[in-house]
Parts: sequence; structure tokens; C-alpha cells
Amino acid sequence: VMDDDKVRFELDESDRVEDGDSVTYRVYADVGIADTDDTIQFILDEDSDFSAWSEDYDGFEVGVTNTLTSGTAMELTLEGGKINVDFEGESMDVRQDQNDASFGTFTIVATAEDVDVDTMDFALRKTANTLVLEDMKLRDKNGRGTYSLEAPAAIGAAATSSTVRVENLSLEQGVTYEFEVIADVPSTATSNYSYFFTWAAAGVDAEGVSSDNSIEADDFSSSALTGPTVDVDTSSLVVRSSALSDDTVVNG
Repeated sequence: VMDDDKVRFELDESDRVEDGDSVTYRVYADVGIADTDDTIQFILDEDSDFSAWSEDYDGFEVGVTNTLTSGTAMELTLEGGKINVDFEGESMDVRQDQNDASFGTFTIVATAEDVDVDTMDFALRKTANTLVLEDMKLRDKNGRGTYSLEAPAAIGAAATSSTVRVENLSLEQGVTYEFEVIADVPSTATSNYSYFFTWAAAGVDAEGVSSDNSIEADDFSSSALTGPTVDVDTSSLVVRSSALSDDTVVNG
């Protein structure tokens, strides 16, 4: 991804196209939180933005006839679900015994009406035979409050996937809620520990305030999302004392 809403694609190896043949390249991307009816265009801005060389003419660059301009652009129009969701964040290292370590930001927007969320489940994914994160919470990054993530059942050390649940969320129509997933790292965690959270639309029990209709899984913009992976780094600075010398010190 470059500046000015541009992207650059570089092939690991040159793709040879025989004379008279055609090649189709498909572009895939994730769409995050956006406004309904926003449009996305994909164009080749300049002829020189596409680079190819000829085998017959000693490697000279060939000319390009560009038919992917703004007038003929591929255009996508966004259709929002009743509830738009996203889960983003960068993979990072945390230290053992770190409080309020971040495990990504879960964003949710109710577009059709106010929504009351009775329960919403996340899955804590962790390395097998490791300690469970402590004091897991969703913290609203805009200061609207902090909500506990509680496990409906005890989470064993051997478990690699366990449900944690938030209860009683109220979502106002059109408001973007950015919930940072935070937790405390166990004090005895070691460098082989790794954690991340996932979310699935099927794990949400909610209803529209005006319609009183239950929110279904297909009312969400995504059926499942995965947060960033967080690894424990136990490297530390070691401070040692040295023994006093046998020298005689005279006061004054």
C-alpha cells in the first residue's frame, strides 16, 4: 500500500504471457468500517503504471494500451449490513505480568436501529498447556466504559480455545464503538506463550430496539473475525551486585 490511495503489486517471479494469449489477475481485499453506498474504484492511473518487457526486442519495455481508466473503472458500491463489524490490530510482543495488554480493537456499528446486545461471545485462543489471561475486558476507546469478558465455564490450562462473554451492551444507531480487547498477562508466563481472540456472528444474542426483532448472523457485515496474535517475551535486564573490595577506606 502506497500513499494517495495507491497500491503496488510486485510478482515474486515474472509472469510470461505468450503472443496472442491473455492473463487475468484478480484483486482481493478486506473492506473495513465504511459508510453505506460508498464506492471503491480500481483503475490504472497512468499507462506507465504497468511494466512489461519483450523477449523479442532485447528486453525493451513494451507499450501499454490502458482501458482501465476512470471512465471504465471497476466500481464497487458498499452495502452495509444491519451491523458492521471489524477486528484490527498489530501482532506484537508483551512481557510477563503486563497489565492491560492490548489484543486488538473490535469495532461495531449498528446502522439500521439501536441494538441491545444481551450477550456477545469471543473465543480466547492460546497455546496448549499455558496459563489463562487474567482480568479480560472490552474498553471503549472513546470513554464510554469498560466491560468484563467473563468465561461461562472454567478455562483449563490445556484448552486452546475457550469462550469469554460480554453482557448487556447498548449500541446507538450510527455510532461507531471501538472496543479495545485488554487483559493481564500471567506473571509466570514464558516465551512460548501466545494468545489471540476471535469473534463470530453466531455467538451474538441481540435484538433491535425499535423492531424488537432478533439479530441474526447474516445481519452482520462479517460472519467471523480474528484479532492480532500476541506473543509473550520474557527477555529482561538482569542487575547483579558486586562484592566489596578489601581496600581500606579512611573517613575524611
